Amino acid sequence: MKSWYLTTPSPNIVSGYESDTITEYAQSNFTDVLETTFSDKVTIYNSDLSEFSIINCVVQGNISDTKEKSTERTILFPIGTSVAGKYVFFEGAYWLLIGYPGNNKSYEKITASLCNFKLRWQNHDGVIIERLSHSEVFSRGSSGVSENETIAIGDDQYRLILPIDEEVKLLKRDMRFPIDFDEAETPDVYRLTNRKVVSGNYQDSNKGGTIIFTMSYDAFNKTTDKLITLDNGKEVWICDYFSPSPTPPDETTDLSVSISGNTNLKIGYERMYTVSFKDLDGSVVDDVEFEWNITSDFSDKINQTADGNKIKLKVEDDSLIGESFLVSIIVSGVVISELTINIVEGF
Repeated sequence: MKSWYLTTPSPNIVSGYESDTITEYAQSNFTDVLETTFSDKVTIYNSDLSEFSIINCVVQGNISDTKEKSTERTILFPIGTSVAGKYVFFEGAYWLLIGYPGNNKSYEKITASLCNFKLRWQNHDGVIIERLSHSEVFSRGSSGVSENETIAIGDDQYRLILPIDEEVKLLKRDMRFPIDFDEAETPDVYRLTNRKVVSGNYQDSNKGGTIIFTMSYDAFNKTTDKLITLDNGKEVWICDYFSPSPTPPDETTDLSVSISGNTNLKIGYERMYTVSFKDLDGSVVDDVEFEWNITSDFSDKINQTADGNKIKLKVEDDSLIGESFLVSIIVSGVVISELTINIVEGF
């Protein structure tokens, strides 16, 4: 019987010590394994799923004894293939590669965690960003509600793991995100309260990286949290949504717009708000055609008097204390500036 029928190419020198040859042909031995039924064909994606490649590997841990382990796999890749923060599509699901890959000179091993939530937000340019994440819930051993003499709110927290990329790096504390079913009428909203940027970052060694976010329960804002339609027709919730700045081929693209005025509107008091337009040189522009607009579920209870670049607002219904609404400027049918007004008690 031939001793080296699994080795490609066959060794031309046999020392008498099998370990020498196994070491010499370690990677080719693993290549042979990838050509058997023990291997798996998977698709590797970058963080925004815009680039992919198909590769053979060995996925381990498919049969688990606990719920926690059922969302974790170990994957054996050819050396130099795996990078933390990449996605692997396998068994009809996306898995996030987590941790620093190590190798035994035959193959490299890395952990993959099941992606069970798609985090969505709006970047500074108004573009909706989506990233698949691995999430875990922890509520600090409580009932999920924190109470004091003023208000009771949920204290549940989520731990989300995402790939590190240029968009994810821009996420800061106090940003808000819907974490709920897409079809929820009033989604649960969470605030980013902690960022762990170092522990999973291996970019200096060209091994990618992941970041851990802590999301703490927050309140839904019916004025600023919007149900929008994506380009693919899917309706999703976005927190603190704003209409993207217009890009028409005219002078409005070169304008800076600001609405000035007190953002707290006292019950029974009238306040004035002023809009100003400036060009790229900082000079005031007076000949802009625009419209004032009020966005609210109770617009009929807001007294408004617009006169050119000024508008007077007044609310007299005490039941609206604590509510908020949007004052916006519309040019060519597009919202180019917004200001949130909070209704407060008159003193």
